[in-house]
Formats: sequence, structure tokens, C-alpha cells
Amino acid sequence: MNLRNQLPGIGAAILIFFSSCQKDVVKPSEVSQASVVSGNLTAADTVVETASPLTAALTTDVNSNCAGYYEVLPARYQLTTKSYPFILFIHGIGELGTGVNRLTCCGIPYWANKRLLPADYVVNGQHFSYIVMAPQFKVRPSPADMQSCIDYAVKKYRIDPTRIYISGLSMGGGSTWDYSAVYGQNVAAAVPVCGGTAPSAALAASVASKNLPIWTISSTADAVVPISWATNWVAWINAANPSNASNVHLTTYSSGESHNTTWFRAFNPLIKENGLNIYEWMLKYKRTGSGVITPAPTPTPTPTPTPTPTPTPSGTPVAHAGADATINKFWNYAPYLNGTTSTAPAGSWFAAKSWQKISGPDDYVILDANALNTRVTLPSVGVYTFRLTVTTTKGLTSTDDITITVLP
Repeated sequence: MNLRNQLPGIGAAILIFFSSCQKDVVKPSEVSQASVVSGNLTAADTVVETASPLTAALTTDVNSNCAGYYEVLPARYQLTTKSYPFILFIHGIGELGTGVNRLTCCGIPYWANKRLLPADYVVNGQHFSYIVMAPQFKVRPSPADMQSCIDYAVKKYRIDPTRIYISGLSMGGGSTWDYSAVYGQNVAAAVPVCGGTAPSAALAASVASKNLPIWTISSTADAVVPISWATNWVAWINAANPSNASNVHLTTYSSGESHNTTWFRAFNPLIKENGLNIYEWMLKYKRTGSGVITPAPTPTPTPTPTPTPTPTPSGTPVAHAGADATINKFWNYAPYLNGTTSTAPAGSWFAAKSWQKISGPDDYVILDANALNTRVTLPSVGVYTFRLTVTTTKGLTSTDDITITVLP
């Protein structure tokens, strides 16, 4: 995901629709009747979702740059007639190409595939469930490619046209900035994470003109995307549109959160800021047909409960390096080393995590050896063994090995 490409000039017409679509922008008035919220809700429409969202890896020609996508639907979608909020999620550079199931490595598809994405979100007393489309692109998408995916989804699913959102990580975070500069007026909020597009005053002014709520997340320890990109995006956007500054927000993770762990944490629905995760935060906003963003009223703060005393740690940590794997050699594919299922005893956490090669060819690169979830380049045919070592705050250590066989 080490992307440092910059957004081409706005004059280059970075449109977001795929070549198979006839229009670049779908206006609320042009949405088909099947996509509009029904005025007569059925009994099924009033039932709160409790089951995990349904997921599917779909192969279909959305447009010339996308031949498939990962679908996330409310479990009871086929039983209802109502429309739902929608997120277009843009993956990182490592997932370009084919093989839609590869998208489950990261971001929203990861949490949905693990059945850890909430079925229901409550914002200001209202219940919501998301439809998510995560297209797999062949090359870095243009804004037109992304808008095309939104148009495709609006025609295929029952989507609330006032609650369309966009988010992405690394390259996809940069693509979210790209989209916002051109088509930001078509969505209600954007969440670029570790966004791989360098800002300029002109691009920021274009984003600012869309009056778009933005929550961007980055880290001072990110060695891939400089923290200055995120800080400059926010500073220049707010300078160009001070009246919308309260809706443009930057969260900065500090040392210990690498490029990969930053986006892993950002899309975790358990991670909240001011009581909201990114999914709940987006639902604060909707865009009306006139293009006006309507923020939801701020709810009365919930009293802070008395904290429960931290239990004394007991037991031992368990490192999980993941299942052994066999892959085919591919020049730009870097498989994941994923130790996120490792567990620490109650009352403690991991103070240190590290990956090291135990055996195998010497030409390899671990992108972040101190992250639980990282990638490794394996350019040679052979058998590689990597060891994960985790150490808790109490000094307890556990190790686990994974073997990756690279075939010709």
C-alpha cells in the first residue's frame, strides 16, 4: 500500500464514473423508484437488525476499471422495502488486480468477513444498517471510476440518496481525497485514512467548496504517508471554508501506530472518539437534494460510568501467527503476516510485537516488523518461515511460527 501518487490536476477531469455508465453524477431526482425510501414501511422494515451483515465476493463488470466487488448487506435486506445508508470503500494499492476475496485483508471488508461489523448502529435514537460496496480496481481509480461505482450501486440496491458516504485506506484514502475534490457534493461525508494523495492549496479549496464533512485519520509514526499530508489537507480546507471547519476533523495517532496499524485501528468498530466510531460519525450527516449538509443534533451526553478496576493479569499470552500458506510467485503481491488473533491475559496488553524470518531465502522485506498485521515481500521461490513474538506489559512472552511456501 506504499502509495505516494498525487492527484492529477483538477483540469485533468478526474471523473469518477466507469466507462460503462452514461452519466457522471446521479442526482437524487434521477434515482430510480426502487431506490427511494418507501413511504409505507412494512412490519419487516421496523425490525432492528441483530444478525451479522451478509457478505459476498461478486464478479461483474461494473466498469472498465472494475470487474468485481465485495458486497455487504443487512442480514434482512431481502425481507424489507426500505432504503439504507451506503458506504463506498476504496482498498489499498496491494489489492489492485483480480481476486475479490483479497479485499478481506483490510478495512471494512476485513471486519465484515470476520463477522465483527455491527448489524445495527444507533445515532440520535435512530437505528441504521449499512450497505457497503468495496470495488476491486485494476489500477488506481479516478474520481469518475468511483462515482461510477456509486451510480451502479444506486441502481442495483435500495440506497438512501441522502446518506451516501465514501471511505478508503492508503491508496484508497488518497482516492477518497481525489473523489472529494471532484464529486464531494455527491456524498454526505468522507473518511480518508492514511490518505495517499499529497494536498495542494488548489485541491483543498476544491474539496472545501463541496461543504463536505470529513474525518481523516493518520499517524505521526506512518513511514508511508507523511503526517503533514493530513494536517495540510485539514488546515487548507478549513482556511478555504471556515464555516464548515467544525465538520472537518483530523485524528492523529502517535508513536506505535504504523501505516498498517493506523488503518487497521481506524476501521475497527470498537474504536471510538467522542463516543462515536467512524460508521456512527458518518450517520450524523445527510445531504439533501439541494446539496445542503444537515448535521444531526448533538444528543445529551451520557453520564460517565464509574470505571471498573483493572483486573490483575492472570494466565499467559498466546501468539497466533496464522495458518501456513502456499502462494504462487507474483511480482507485486505481498502476502500478509497477520497476528491480530493473538491474545493477552486480562488486565494486560501487548507492549511489544515483532516478526522475524527464521528460515528461507534472504531476499524478503517485512514492511513493518513491529506490527501485528503487516505485509512481507517474497520475490523468490522457496519456503519461508516467520516467527511472531508478543510481549505483554507484565513481561510475559509467547511465540508462534508461520510457513509460507512460494511456488513458481
